[in-house]
Amino acid sequence: MPATKVYVDFSKQKNVNASIEVYNILGQQLVNDKFGKSSIYVREIADMEAAYIMIRVQNEEKTIVKKLFISNR
Repeated sequence: MPATKVYVDFSKQKNVNASIEVYNILGQQLVNDKFGKSSIYVREIADMEAAYIMIRVQNEEKTIVKKLFISNR
């Protein structure tokens, strides 16, 4: 099975302070990254059919949390 790439675009944000967590559909954590650049976050994940991505971004005094479901099918 080919690797899957996850992209998150922070290029239009200033003062990025993000936590990016990826979980498989069984709830096992595959990725726990910190990201602090105003650019595009890219992470390759091997052998993943489906996963949930939790993205937590702190920008100044605001915190935004997004949960996304991704699938190779």
